Amino acid sequence: MKIIYIFVLFMFFLVKPAYAYVDPGTGTMLFSVVLGICSVFFFVAISLWEKLKLYIFKDKAAVKNDFPIVIYTEDKRYYHVFNDIINEFENRQILIKVYVSSDDDPFLQRDYKYVKVENIGKGYKAYSKLAFMATDVCLMTTPGLDVFHLKRSKLVKHYCHIFHCLDEGTGYRLFGLDYFDSVLLNFEKSKDYIRELERKRNLKPKELVVVGSAFMDSMAKSLPKDVKKNDKTTVLLAPSWGDGAILANFGEKLIERLANTEFLTIIRPHPQSLVSEKKLIQKLQEKFSKYENIRWDFSNENLQAMASADIMITDFSNIIYEFLFLYNKPCIYSLSSFNREIYDLSDLDSGTYRDSILEKLGKELTLDNIDKVDEMINSLVDKNDISKDIEKIKDEIWQNQGNGAKNVVDFLVNKQKELSNCL
Repeated sequence: MKIIYIFVLFMFFLVKPAYAYVDPGTGTMLFSVVLGICSVFFFVAISLWEKLKLYIFKDKAAVKNDFPIVIYTEDKRYYHVFNDIINEFENRQILIKVYVSSDDDPFLQRDYKYVKVENIGKGYKAYSKLAFMATDVCLMTTPGLDVFHLKRSKLVKHYCHIFHCLDEGTGYRLFGLDYFDSVLLNFEKSKDYIRELERKRNLKPKELVVVGSAFMDSMAKSLPKDVKKNDKTTVLLAPSWGDGAILANFGEKLIERLANTEFLTIIRPHPQSLVSEKKLIQKLQEKFSKYENIRWDFSNENLQAMASADIMITDFSNIIYEFLFLYNKPCIYSLSSFNREIYDLSDLDSGTYRDSILEKLGKELTLDNIDKVDEMINSLVDKNDISKDIEKIKDEIWQNQGNGAKNVVDFLVNKQKELSNCL
């Protein structure tokens, strides 16, 4: 990378004044074209340099197959996905390797005997390590394997995906699960959706195993016990991120409406919003900074915010399941701007499981009824019969409750033995 910067600086100092005239209109267009071309070459050069480093240092990046099972967790927010699973390996005295990409990942602070945790960094540094690692089975919750930067290693025999939420298998961006060898599912019905995608894309059938949700099991055990209830009805606004999410579409109008009610509103943006929509978040914070009943929550853990809320407003974020099933409280959801074309579910002939259950669990928010959101909130908070529907759907989509981690480890251990016996 330093070589590229030095080269650019060197070329800059070689340029001599031309003392020529270019009219403003033509000059602006010309300079725009030149800058555009230079930008393209610059970023292509960076990409080639990173790929060259990946090739040159592949021997250093590769690791010996001392750990037949490897877990990769790319962010500390996936703590609840892997916590019970890693503890299960430790309790069974099975040696595994855990790669993390956050300097403050809580797994780095644990004193394990059989679990070896290593921080492999972020970006290309992490991709390089993962692209040349050697192991029998690799478990990860990161989608898009072999689609973009996260490449399959030829030294890994089996890639296994686990969801970091209650998902039916089609909620990722396009091709999110296509190149995994197996997927650990939350419930039986999701098999149908994944099989349909495989048939349409002419993919080799993956091994699909219903294990339950280690993520939800861990969350359920971590629920706050002493929750301070607010005097006012508390609304949790917890959207996803992107063009189809609430904040990008009508967030300002919705927050303004909530700000002029008696409700206490806690706004908890998706972590990716702080990266991809930073200016939008700052704009909304500034505009509503004078309202005492509008609060922002950027903490890594969302359990406290959900526990203190009486109702949640969200969009297509899977946090809806966490709120419904962990706290048995109603939701208002918005799907009016949801761009299905960029997700795997866009290739399904019929609707998804979520489409069939949302109406039973809350009310839909649109631009047409946003001015009546306070009435919707009051009607749902006062409604008592929704809890039965929540419990019924909870049992359908969250199977094997309490046994998720055990089932995951059983599968990984048996798969590793199966692969070893094939040699």
